[in-house]
Amino acid sequence: MKILHTSDWHIGKKLGAFDRTPEFRAAINELEEICTGQSIDAVLISGDVWDKGTPTPGLLDIGIDAMRQLSDDGNRAIIVIAGNHDSAPFFDVISKILKPFNIHFVGYVKPPSDGGIIRIECAGGKLAVGCIPFLRKGHVVDLMGDLSKSYGAYQETLRNIFETFARELSKDQADGAVTMLMSHTTVNGASIGGGEWSLHTGQDYAIEATSFPSTVQYVAMGHIHKPQKIAGSSVPAEYAGTLLPLDFGERNDEKRVVVVEAVPGAPARLESIPLKVAQRRPLRRLTGSLETIMREYKEELVTLNHKYPDVDSESGPYFDIVVETDGPDTSLSDRIHQELGSVVKIQAKYQSEINTAVSKLDQSDEESYKDYYRVENGVEPNADLLDGFRQIAETASLQRQEELLEAEIEITDAAD
Repeated sequence: MKILHTSDWHIGKKLGAFDRTPEFRAAINELEEICTGQSIDAVLISGDVWDKGTPTPGLLDIGIDAMRQLSDDGNRAIIVIAGNHDSAPFFDVISKILKPFNIHFVGYVKPPSDGGIIRIECAGGKLAVGCIPFLRKGHVVDLMGDLSKSYGAYQETLRNIFETFARELSKDQADGAVTMLMSHTTVNGASIGGGEWSLHTGQDYAIEATSFPSTVQYVAMGHIHKPQKIAGSSVPAEYAGTLLPLDFGERNDEKRVVVVEAVPGAPARLESIPLKVAQRRPLRRLTGSLETIMREYKEELVTLNHKYPDVDSESGPYFDIVVETDGPDTSLSDRIHQELGSVVKIQAKYQSEINTAVSKLDQSDEESYKDYYRVENGVEPNADLLDGFRQIAETASLQRQEELLEAEIEITDAAD
């Protein structure tokens, strides 16, 4: 049996002012080619399908059309769980509409015997997937009465849920089924960008890799955007990552999907397949004088043209531009936009000749950090350190957005 694992589509999320819908559709076309070429039996989508909990009709159409395309009009099962960006009640309603098309949505964490396990028959045999959507701390989940008292800390709650599902899935395994778990949460130690920065213990929504039961064939994870194997797990477990780099903190990630080949009762074999669509429109950060940036910009296009001859300034890389100047230049933005295509951000960097005790309320986080580093160490922070700081700052910004989104969704859930 072969399963394709993908995650975190974030349909509707823009990069600055740029709509990514054409790239997303190209990625789905690529996934369809993989499904056909690899004879995929089912597709697992581990959360954050849309970027907003209640997508607009247009964005809803894009997502459902993508799933129907991957399902080959119902011949291939699609199993989807809600992530922290998704609305659980919305998922549960839409599941009733899409189930006849062999597309299975799970919005809330449910008991295994009441919709928590999706069981399907496919060409490769029987498949049972324990579905554990994003669990909000405010939600009380009582899967089994004798476990309810032990649900204290968030981590303990999820560990008990995993164990409960594993016990139930062992019955499916005895019946000759391939068994898997799918979840949307953070695992301690997961790398979130550039391979240098990790989420450590103590995070409110983080669990340990040792929480994964060893009796299933594979654990399909969503939530972390950087594709990676989950270290410390006793069973094959992976974050599939996003289909496209969603911001410049992800510009060095190699986006991919995971193809899982499994037989009942044995660990799965995994194949990571890079996605070409993410390579066609990479994200690049250029820093230096305007002349240096113009030269490097042209070099980027030439390099990409060698691999993809049809790429031009409007369909090539997205750029984050940091221009080193002698002082303020009000015409800088217009000049860059006239000369360069697909520019997402422009920042002028210069040394002020005036050294007074002015307010720094409008100063960027990066400039504040550089001021701090100069005072503490007597030298300028190097490029690698600043790159790491930007990654952390972008991640912190995303976490703040997620917290606001969670509050919004929980208010909506309560109203529903």
